[in-house]
Amino acid sequence: MVVVGNRPSAKLNEADFTRITVRLYASHLLSTWNSRMFEFAAFLFLAGVFPGTLLFASIYALARSFAVFLLSSLIGRLMDRSNRLLTIRHSIDLNASMRRIDLVAKLVAPLFISLVDAASTYAALWVVLGSSLASVTVEYFAIAQVYHAVPELARPSETTELSDHILEPADPRDASTPNQKPSLEHISVYINGSLSPWCSYFRSPVLLASLSLCILYLTVLSFNAQMITYLLASGFTATWVSVFRLISVVVELAATWAAPMLMSQIGPTRSGLWFITWQSVCAAVGVALFSTAALELRMRSIALISGVIMSRIGLWGFDLSVQFLVQEEVASVSRSQFSATEAALQNLFEMLSFATTSIFAKPEQFQYPALISVGATMVANLCFTTYVRQIRGHLFHKSRCLARQKYTRVDDSDVELTTR
Repeated sequence: MVVVGNRPSAKLNEADFTRITVRLYASHLLSTWNSRMFEFAAFLFLAGVFPGTLLFASIYALARSFAVFLLSSLIGRLMDRSNRLLTIRHSIDLNASMRRIDLVAKLVAPLFISLVDAASTYAALWVVLGSSLASVTVEYFAIAQVYHAVPELARPSETTELSDHILEPADPRDASTPNQKPSLEHISVYINGSLSPWCSYFRSPVLLASLSLCILYLTVLSFNAQMITYLLASGFTATWVSVFRLISVVVELAATWAAPMLMSQIGPTRSGLWFITWQSVCAAVGVALFSTAALELRMRSIALISGVIMSRIGLWGFDLSVQFLVQEEVASVSRSQFSATEAALQNLFEMLSFATTSIFAKPEQFQYPALISVGATMVANLCFTTYVRQIRGHLFHKSRCLARQKYTRVDDSDVELTTR
């Protein structure tokens, strides 16, 4: 992926850097606004057309995640092999500031479209379409200006250039013509190229840390497709669902400021362990109360919502911690490939979460996908605990924790963040 740090390039003065940053943030704001609005509106429309079931929303989301799973690794390789103007227009890696833009859009856009939908679903459809069409030109030219102002974006990585040189035939006459059938050698090269990102990923020193983050995508405990559809089917209005989601995003925004402060004190490894433990406890308590038959449905749902909202502090803090670890342990020349492979694995686990609500598609069966989600969180916690044990040799160092020694981070570019 293309990583845009928040420090000026040596070739840019402060004014130029500020101008480029504004255009980058403007492009990303428009992109995330339309993405988050469509994401929420799609499930409102599906819930309206197919009331009383989670099946159709799950199938839609499952197909979307399957496409990402198939294409992520390929796109990751192409990002380093191709002209990056096209690449950056389709995928921008997020630093902390851009992640906050994403969260703000996630906060405001669903509430906005839910209010429009409450007045008229037909109007909401036109608002989603009109907003997308109106912003695409601005996004395109804003990101083009960023590209032309930073020449480094036009150059592929050295490792990619080397691999391209190795794979190219020495004699142009040796190259296959369109009418020739691919030889076994070409097929072997293609297979090896496809498997190479996965082999590199599973040999990474941060495999368990990254894998634990990926496993967390096997969840219905977030204000996305399944839980939105469940709440709508349970009698909550779209406005109330958007309010719950708004509160959740505010908590997530707070986590993006709190997590770096904690990491600066105790380091990303220990902070990651603290955050994922917090998430596991909140999710488990929320689902336990939700599964209690003694409570009425509305109170059980409120308990679940509360547990999910509180767990988001742990989720985003853990996300930041893991990405710091990835940044420090994975070489910069292969980080794009690693991140793309990680994204593919995340979408595989997300597909599994949509499969659970396809099987348990009735709203009254939602507790089963919720219990599966808690189980996945516990497995992720175990994976990261094992990673901490391997790296540190212990899980809790009493003297150093009480001494509150600050963590010293290696000097590198700004942290990469996954989108959610």
